[in-house]
Amino acid sequence: NIKNKMRKAAEIFKQNINKGITYLLSNECNEFINTSTPDESANSISYFLRHTPGLKKESIGNYLGENGSFELKVLSIYANSFNYKDQHLLSALRLFLSTFKLPGESQKIDRILEQFANKYHKDNPSSFESSDQIYFIAFSIMILQTSIHNPNVKDKLTLEQFVQMHNDTPKVDFNYLKDIY
Repeated sequence: NIKNKMRKAAEIFKQNINKGITYLLSNECNEFINTSTPDESANSISYFLRHTPGLKKESIGNYLGENGSFELKVLSIYANSFNYKDQHLLSALRLFLSTFKLPGESQKIDRILEQFANKYHKDNPSSFESSDQIYFIAFSIMILQTSIHNPNVKDKLTLEQFVQMHNDTPKVDFNYLKDIY
């Protein structure tokens, strides 16, 4: 039955991401994974990753950060499945990142945050000048988070340093950055 196949897919995914995706795209799962086109397959995989309870958040993040064309399509669909209209950037970023764990590899983080920034800008086009500006602020939030909460970081980022990080980007309101800090 379909519930058992979903559980099996989740278990395989927990053990090995690529084997889990292969299982999902196999004919055995065609009742809940639409494989008629690559776009439909990517949409189905994105839905599975976002809505299947019990998946390892680390595995989801690692998969979303991959650089293959199919994985990038899944990431784009995944990021676009959120609604950030009228949300503060920090709240939107928290919501997005609550569904998976960011991988440790900087290129993967870059790809994930880029898709987040694109979607946030699409939902709030007048809030910032560009998705690049949103990306930069989101990335600086990750740096701030690491600085403040990682016990291995000796010199914690100050408010002044955090604001200075944004000197080369289009003007971001000081109070907005202070609120984030």
